[in-house]
Amino acid sequence: MRKFLATLLAVVTVAALAVFCSCDTDKPDSSSSSEEPTVYVTVTFVQEGQSDVVKTVEKGSALTDIPVPASVKGYTVKWEEKNYDAVESDMTVNAVITANTYTITFDYGDSGFVGPETLTVTYDAEFALPENKSTSVSFKGVTWKIEDTGEELVAGKYTVDKNITVKIEYTGKDVFVEV
Repeated sequence: MRKFLATLLAVVTVAALAVFCSCDTDKPDSSSSSEEPTVYVTVTFVQEGQSDVVKTVEKGSALTDIPVPASVKGYTVKWEEKNYDAVESDMTVNAVITANTYTITFDYGDSGFVGPETLTVTYDAEFALPENKSTSVSFKGVTWKIEDTGEELVAGKYTVDKNITVKIEYTGKDVFVEV
C-alpha cells in the first residue's frame, strides 16, 4: 500500500506541476516582450471658414484618406504640397486658395470697333472694358452685353466665374460718328 500511495503522490505532483508550470517554449514571455507600443501621429487639415479635419495614422505609415477641401466659387482650392507616404510626426496642412482666371471674348460684329479679341480676367478683380482703337470712327450709345444672359457688363468690379462672350449693342441713333 505504501508503494501505491508513493506512486499516487508522484503522479499527482507531476500533474500539478504540469498544470501550474508554463513549459510552452514557443510562446514569448509577456513580461519581457520586445514589441514597442504603437505610436500614432495626427495630420490636421485647415481651411479658413471650415472645421479642421484631423486624421490619425500610425507613425511611419502612409496617410491614404486625404479629405477633399471645400470648394469656393471662383477659386481653385487644394491642400499645400506635403508627403503623406510615411508620416513621421504631427503635421498641419493648409488649404491653398487661388483665384481662377477666365476669358472674355469680344464680339464687335460689323461695328467697326477696333479692340482686343479677348481679355483674361481674374475672378472678383476689377478690369476695364476695351476702348475703341479706331482712328476713323468714334462710338456713342454703345453697351456691352453678355451673350448668353443679356446682362449688361460695365467696367469696374465684376465677378466673372466662367468664360463668356460679350457683344456690342447700340443704344442710340448716332452710334457711328466719323472723325
